[in-house]
Amino acid sequence: ATNWDKENSPVVIIPMGRWDFRKAVADGNQDECVRYMCQIWERLLQQMKGKTTGEGVPTTQFTFIVDVDELGLKTVGSFAVLEFFKTAVGQFESNYPEVLSKCFVINASR
Repeated sequence: ATNWDKENSPVVIIPMGRWDFRKAVADGNQDECVRYMCQIWERLLQQMKGKTTGEGVPTTQFTFIVDVDELGLKTVGSFAVLEFFKTAVGQFESNYPEVLSKCFVINASR
C-alpha cells in the first residue's frame, strides 16, 4: 500500500527484513527480484501522474522507508546477496534518476 506525505508524494514502506534474499539468490531468482522491484517503481510513477503539490508543482519524487527488522547478518554477509543489492541499486540509478526524494532505514541494529 502506498501512503502520501503532506507534499502529495508517495511514501512506500519496504519490509526488507522479512524477505529471504539469501534463498532467492540461492534459487537463482535475482533477476525476478530486480524485475519485481522495477514493477514497484513503475507503479509509483503511474500513481504520481497527474498529482501535484499544494503549490501546483507536479509530483515527481517518492520516499522509501526501508524496514530492516529481522534482516540478519547471514543475509547481508552473503557475497551473492550483496551483489544482488548492487544490481538492484544500479538498475534504480540507471532507470529512475532523480525520483527518490528521501530514503529512511528503520529498525537497524546498532
